[in-house]
Amino acid sequence: SIEIGPRVAALAAESGDPSLTSLCADARDRLFLDLGAPLPTARVRENPHLDDDAYTISVAEIPVGSGRIESANLEALAHQLHRVARSHAHEFVGLQETQSMLDQLERTFPAVVRNVVPKPVSLQLLAEVLRRLVEEGVNIRPLRQILEALAGFAPQEKDPLALTELVRAQLRRQITHRHAHGGVLTTFLLSHEIEEAVTDSIQRTATGAYLAMPPDQARDVIEAVKAQIAEDAEGTPPPVLLTQAPIRRFVRRLLEVDLPDLVVLSYQELAPEVTVRPLGRIGVGSMLEGP
Repeated sequence: SIEIGPRVAALAAESGDPSLTSLCADARDRLFLDLGAPLPTARVRENPHLDDDAYTISVAEIPVGSGRIESANLEALAHQLHRVARSHAHEFVGLQETQSMLDQLERTFPAVVRNVVPKPVSLQLLAEVLRRLVEEGVNIRPLRQILEALAGFAPQEKDPLALTELVRAQLRRQITHRHAHGGVLTTFLLSHEIEEAVTDSIQRTATGAYLAMPPDQARDVIEAVKAQIAEDAEGTPPPVLLTQAPIRRFVRRLLEVDLPDLVVLSYQELAPEVTVRPLGRIGVGSMLEGP
């Protein structure tokens, strides 16, 4: 939902085409095309307690974004809604939304759905995999391909985190297309020392695996990556971080708070025809080594 101050509300009421409502609907539709997440229509309402030109964006009644509208620019508000909704899109992929997507797919590919859900893949497991894909910007509209991948892996693998990694590898062409430009993927690599440190810090239990890296070591890695990404901030297109498949998700979790927009890929998620252009290896101590 969006709460807007009195002056913004007056502007929205007076605006012609496009209206604030249609701008928000366009933002939702673009996000669906980009991620496949079925987002609800944003509710817009005036809040007389806000400053005249202020707005607040909430997800599940919790404020997640706020600011001011400059120069009566409703498009800027719609852009901010798109940005916030994108970062929270995975929160809208629940059991009901997943079932709705399955119902729609079943009309065209009934055998695929009936042979995958609820066995070997429960609705809850599918929803969790879809959520994790959307959380990292992977489009879930190719649901048939996702289900067929799960049908092959789920009988042996029940961990949703591991299943998500396996599905990502099956979606390599979509992932490569999203991040490569002109057939070239610009990347940073991690030093072998960092990759070994991450590998050694992975703890596996009966309920799953997690990263248990010492805080000082984790901070050194985070700062090294931040420093190099900041140095290359002017780069176009922005590079991704490329690492080994067994540690990809752990590297992503290590960096997600400090670098929420950084894309972390594994070699197994790349289409064979893409050309990888490494900018260098990020290391602790020597921030950037040769590729």
